[in-house]
Amino acid sequence: MLDRIEFVIQEAVAALKRNGMMTIAAISTAAIALLIFGGLGHAYLSLVSYLDSLQSEFELTISIEGDLPPSQLHKMAQELRAIPGVDSVVLLPRDREWEKFIEKQNLKDLYAGQPNPFPDQFRVRLVRLEDADSVKKALLEHPQTLKEHGVRDVARDREHILEVG
Repeated sequence: MLDRIEFVIQEAVAALKRNGMMTIAAISTAAIALLIFGGLGHAYLSLVSYLDSLQSEFELTISIEGDLPPSQLHKMAQELRAIPGVDSVVLLPRDREWEKFIEKQNLKDLYAGQPNPFPDQFRVRLVRLEDADSVKKALLEHPQTLKEHGVRDVARDREHILEVG
């Protein structure tokens, strides 16, 4: 039995030596195919991982009507956290956001002493991206939400992510 295996190996080596160019072509073709297949697999897995991480980045921003005292803002934050699908709620105080806006836009000289037009806001992070519509509806129904443009959402971008993911 071993003599047959030895004979087959000797014949295979002899055939490879006789047809050197075909051997190189076959090995090169297999290597290129594996490289392309591995690269596409890696790209696909990276894209899926990136899309999964993007889902946790989508947030809704809710603008508050009126000037509420801190105790009512805290109570409202608790109410928002109780909505199914909400992961976290962070208060964005109007004074701090106004300062950030002026600094980011480099408008300190132009807006010095001007009244703050920003409302208090909450940044709402979602548990799952699929829950965004129901959470947005619940946020719009809250009595302290601004009636017009009270909830900011990147719905079109969110829909694209859900389609691809």
